[in-house]
Amino acid sequence: MITNKAQTNGNINDNAFVLEPLVYEPTVGTKTGKFTDMRWDCEPKKNGAQKKDLVLVAELEEQDELGEPVKVEQTFNMLPNGRGLSAFKTKMESFFGNPLTRVQLAGFKKDNVVGKPVIVRFTKNHLGRVVFDTYLPANTKESVTA
Repeated sequence: MITNKAQTNGNINDNAFVLEPLVYEPTVGTKTGKFTDMRWDCEPKKNGAQKKDLVLVAELEEQDELGEPVKVEQTFNMLPNGRGLSAFKTKMESFFGNPLTRVQLAGFKKDNVVGKPVIVRFTKNHLGRVVFDTYLPANTKESVTA
């Protein structure tokens, strides 16, 4: 696929050409990095319905073949019937090392994670593929402010 637009940090870059996308194939284990972004993706779907996704981005210390840091993005569907809130809560409880209260979850701020060091764990799924598992604290005790 050849395109004259490449996506860089959520922005369109007219000067970049993507001739072949690089595929990141992680190994089982943990990788160190930091959270770099937490944003809402609320664009309408093709069928006209509104989506409400929370996107959490961790940038690993590991680099791709171009020397750029590898980014791990996880999307949480935050619609009322979606499982995203529960999944987000589980991932953040793993990162912070303790349960989040309803008040902490309701008042969760971007500053609670963005810029914080993190360990990203990869495991094998039931098909034998290596996949993202969870976030772990990186030798520091982080806390949630509501």
